[in-house]
Amino acid sequence: MNLNYFVLLCFALVRGGSNARQTRNGEKVDIRRSIRPPAILRAGESVAPQPGWSHCVHNIRAGAFWGTISSRTLRNLRETQFQCTWMITAEASRKVVVAVQRLTYGSSASARCRTQFLEIIDSGKTQGKYCVRRHPTGDYVARGSVVRIDIQGESELARLIRDRRNPFVFIYKSVPRTIVSGFRSTTSRISGINTYTETPPTISSNTPGDRNKKNKNKKYGALTLSGIIAVIVCSALVVLIIIILLIK
Repeated sequence: MNLNYFVLLCFALVRGGSNARQTRNGEKVDIRRSIRPPAILRAGESVAPQPGWSHCVHNIRAGAFWGTISSRTLRNLRETQFQCTWMITAEASRKVVVAVQRLTYGSSASARCRTQFLEIIDSGKTQGKYCVRRHPTGDYVARGSVVRIDIQGESELARLIRDRRNPFVFIYKSVPRTIVSGFRSTTSRISGINTYTETPPTISSNTPGDRNKKNKNKKYGALTLSGIIAVIVCSALVVLIIIILLIK
């Protein structure tokens, strides 16, 4: 058994785990894996127009906990054409994240979400139109503290709402600005694990015994699950090698 081989293997495992740590001056930030950057306005490109309707425009404040928007609160709308807008705003120091939970309308293959859709608009730029045949890849973290959601549909959507089928549901919340903007590869659930970490508290200089102490996590945040597994595997290999050498 080659001891050098195991040493190199342990080094590779731990190095891989440490690379997955979250680094930014001691703040816990989102890891830049499986994130598609948001679309931005190009030079000369016009911003997305304001909603062409005023009967269904909602201004909502995003907090630290998930809020829910669905068609269940819109049963009094009887128009054959459905058009609604939600302007979701967070504190200036935070970003908005939205996660589409349900989309069951716009099933026409030829329409391709052109006439019946949920649209995400961020900083004046559309981030895509989505329907039952084309869902977002996962959560969308906005570039700033405001994001706009437009939902449009024809008689099919209006009928689903009248029949209380709840054809759309999405959730929203605010997250720290250190979270990287863009589309994730997974969709959050209200009852699921919180994947958006908060900034850890800093040591107060007025705390007795802690005066002038530095934050020990200045360089790195906590190890991720892969880092923890790497440390456990490496430790087990070292113990195994020691036992084998003692037996010999």
